[in-house]
Parts: sequence; structure tokens; C-alpha cells
Amino acid sequence: MTHALRSKGLLAIDDVNDLVPLFMCSVDSIECAYSECSKCSNTVFRFSRSVTEAEINFPQWETRKKTYEQNGQVKEATVTAKVMKTVKENEAVAMFLSAMKAFKKHWFTMRKQFAAFRENKNRIRDDECVIHVDFSENFNCKYHSEIQAVHFGASHSQASLHTVVFVHKITTASVPLYYISRSSARSSRYLGTSETCARIYSYGISASQELNILVGWTELAV
Repeated sequence: MTHALRSKGLLAIDDVNDLVPLFMCSVDSIECAYSECSKCSNTVFRFSRSVTEAEINFPQWETRKKTYEQNGQVKEATVTAKVMKTVKENEAVAMFLSAMKAFKKHWFTMRKQFAAFRENKNRIRDDECVIHVDFSENFNCKYHSEIQAVHFGASHSQASLHTVVFVHKITTASVPLYYISRSSARSSRYLGTSETCARIYSYGISASQELNILVGWTELAV
């Protein structure tokens, strides 16, 4: 959307990282990020020119419900697709302002997380390590040679790939690793380290995405 607004002359820049600070009086203030600041919460954003009734086109991701028929039954599925939107400039401006209000919360949190992660890496002790693990992709496994019946049902196993970065104070550079699990639950289950303390960073842990770490070869639930 920002690219389309810039191409129409409504925005001077289209990089969201440069746009967010224009909606905040301080990029380090949580009140500004959550629109609770008395100074900038009600500030009117100034566009490069006046908004008209002209149409503007831009691509946008949308999630919709789609019905289909299978074995004589009508079923419903959720489909996410990139569609081309055509709206009036005033509608596009309203959508942009609403999106930026929500996005600046995410942008503020992201910057704080990056800063905290960077500080933790710089302050680790000799007996500590930092492990940054993230789910990458699920793969369907296949046999080199298989009979026809294997193609049906749940005969094919799945493997979950996780990318890992291991950081230690003694090592001058981060060590890239990877981990492959038989589980398709997107949970990074086992990592080994002989350090007395491991600081773990992951994309998020829930009941179905638990992270089990082997610290000193003792299994701990984190």
C-alpha cells in the first residue's frame, strides 16, 4: 500500500521503518507506540498533497472462506491469497492510518527485542551460551521405491527442520546449526550443550510447541 501511495504522490517515502517514527514523538516511548501519548496520539499525519476521490490500486493479502464439494458434501476451507484492491484515495488513506497505528506497536516491540537479544549476546559469561532456534519448514518424506498403497492415508512420515544459531563467549563468531525432528508439531525438542546456563530464544512456546533443552545432559522443560 505504501508503494501505491508514494506512486500517487501522497507519500514522500514508502519504507515503513522510516514512516513509523513520523507517528511517534519518541521511538523509545511505549506510550507513543501504543497511542497513549498526550502529544502524538491525536497528531494529524500530513500527506504530501491533498487527498482526492481518484482511484488507487494496490495488492493486499486477504483471508477468505471458500466452499467446495467433496464426495457429495459441501465443505468450507480458509484460503489466504494476494488480491488487487481498487479503492478511492480517501479509503486508502484511512486504511493506511489504521494499519500504521497497529504496526507501530509491532515495530516498537521488535526493536526492543532486537536490542535485548543483542545485549544478552554481548554480556554472556564464559560458562554461558545463547541458542537462537526457529522453526523453518515441514517436509514430507518419501521412499526411494514404494508401492501404490503408500500414496494413500498417512503412510508418509514428516520431518521438521529448525535452524539454530549457537553463540559462545569464547567463540568469536556465531555457529550456524540445524536440527531435524520426526515430529511435525513445529516444536524444537532437543538441543545439547554442556554449559551450566543456556539462554534460549525461540519464535514462541505454547502447549503444542514446547521447547525441551538438554542442559548438562539433564532434560529440562523450558
